[in-house]
Amino acid sequence: MRRLLGAPELGLRQPTTVPEDALDAPVSWAHSSDLADPTPFLSAGQALLTTGAQFAGDPATGPGADAFDGYVARLVRAGVPALGFGTGVVVPTVPAALVTACAAAGLPLLEVPYRTPFIAVVRWVADAVAAEEGARTAWALRAQGAVSAAALGKEGLRGALRTLAEHLGRTVQLWNGEGELEESHPPAPAADAASLAGTVAALLTRGQRATASAGLGAAPGGQRLAHLQTLGRRNQLRGVLAVVGDGDLDAPARGVVTSVVALAELSLEQGRTLRRAVRVLRAEALRLLLEDRLDAAERVVEALGERLPAEPVRVVVLVPQDRTAARVEDALDVRAAATGGPFHARAGDRVVVVTGADDVAGLEELCRRLRVAAAASAPTPYARTAMALEQARRLAAQLGPGASGVRRAEAEDNGLLGILLRADAGQVARERLAGLLAEEEGRALLGYAAVWLSHHGRWEPAARQLGLHRHSLRARIERLQEVLGYDFERFTDRAELWALLSALNLEPGPPR
Repeated sequence: MRRLLGAPELGLRQPTTVPEDALDAPVSWAHSSDLADPTPFLSAGQALLTTGAQFAGDPATGPGADAFDGYVARLVRAGVPALGFGTGVVVPTVPAALVTACAAAGLPLLEVPYRTPFIAVVRWVADAVAAEEGARTAWALRAQGAVSAAALGKEGLRGALRTLAEHLGRTVQLWNGEGELEESHPPAPAADAASLAGTVAALLTRGQRATASAGLGAAPGGQRLAHLQTLGRRNQLRGVLAVVGDGDLDAPARGVVTSVVALAELSLEQGRTLRRAVRVLRAEALRLLLEDRLDAAERVVEALGERLPAEPVRVVVLVPQDRTAARVEDALDVRAAATGGPFHARAGDRVVVVTGADDVAGLEELCRRLRVAAAASAPTPYARTAMALEQARRLAAQLGPGASGVRRAEAEDNGLLGILLRADAGQVARERLAGLLAEEEGRALLGYAAVWLSHHGRWEPAARQLGLHRHSLRARIERLQEVLGYDFERFTDRAELWALLSALNLEPGPPR
C-alpha cells in the first residue's frame, strides 16, 4: 500500500491517518464495486475501489454514520487491505463519515482523483504483483542454485541447510529419526526446540510422509510458525526438516524448501548405505579386540575417523527398554558422526560400547539420552576384552524390566559375587557340570535345584513353585546329589552348587 500511495502517475491521496503497519499490508489485486456489500466477491488481500454510488441515498440527508461504520467493518472482516474512493464521479469529495469510519477501524483510505481511472489503479497493482512474482521466481532460482552448490561442497547437507537458512532469513532445523534435534542454522532457542519436539515425534510415530505447521507464539509481523516436512519413505522415515520464522512461506520459498527436502532425503539414504558399511567395520574391530589383536583393531577404528579409549576400559552392554537395538545403534551412529565416539558395535542382538574406565559420568549421560539401561564390566586391559564382554553380558542378564542407569562390576569385587561375574567362572561351571548340561534330564535336575536353593533348601515352598509334591522334589535333588557326589546336608556343598548355577546364570525351573 505504501508503494501504491507513492506512485506519482496515479496521484492518490490519503485523507486519514492509520497505523503505519497498515500501509505495509500486501495487496494481491484491486477490484472495483459499488455494491453495498461486495465482500462475497472479494478475497483477503484484494483492495477495493468504489465511487460511493451505494451511499448516494437521499440527496437531502445522505446516509447515516451507521451505514459507513457497517460498510467498513464488513471490509475489515473480509481482509480488504485498503479502500480507494473515486471522487468527482458521484460525490465531489470523500464523505467525512467514511473518513471517520476508516480511521476508527485502521483501514487505509485512498482518494482516487477524477483524472485517474480505476483501470489505471488495477493495472498498476497487476504490474507490481507480476514484478514481485518475477523477482521471487528469480530469487527462488538463485536460492536453489546456491543450495545445490553448497550440497556439493565439503559440508554436504549441513552446508545446504545453512545456505537455505541464509536465503530464507529463517531458522532451518534437521531432526533425526529418533526425534532429536541434530542440526539448527542458526542455533535454535531451547524453547523452540522443546515446543517442536512433540510435533516432530508425532510425525515420526505415524510413519507416513506428511507436512505440518506449528505455532510458536506471537511475532512483530504476526505469528512465528514452524513448517515441518518428513524425510524418507513411508514406514522408513529418516527425520523431519523444520523451517521456523515469522508468518507463512510463499510459493517460491516452499519450492526451495522442497528442493532441499529432496537433497536431504538423498543424503540421508546415502548416509544409511555408508552407515551399514561402517557398522561392518566396527563389528570387525570388535572381533579383533575379542581375539586380542589390538593393533589391527586400532587401525580399523582409526580408518573410520574414530579412536579407541586408552586402557583400562569398560566393556558395556546396552539393554534397550523402549526401543530396539537397531534404533539404539542408529542413535549411537549419529553421536559418533558428531563427536567421534564412543566406539560401539553390534555383538549378536546387543549393542556393545567400549568406553574409558573413568568415564562413568559420560556413560550415565549416554544411557539417559538413549533411554537404555547398561551393564559395564570392571576396568580391564584390552587383552581381557573377551572376558570383560562376558562379564558385562552376565550383568545385563540380571537387569530386570524397567531397569535404568548403569550397573558396574568393579575390579575390587574379590568376594564370591565378584568372582562369579568373571567370564572364567562360567567356563569352570560349564566344565564341572558338562555331563548334566549335555542331557535334558540333567538340565532339568539343575533347574529344580536352582529353585530349591532359592528357597534356602526348604522343600514345601520350592515344590509348590515347581508344581511337584515335596517327596518328588526331594527324590530329584537326591538324584542330583548322587550324580555330583555332593552331600547337600553340608552347607559347603550347597554353596558350591549355588555358585556353579550362578556362574551359569541358569534360569530356575525345569527346561520348557
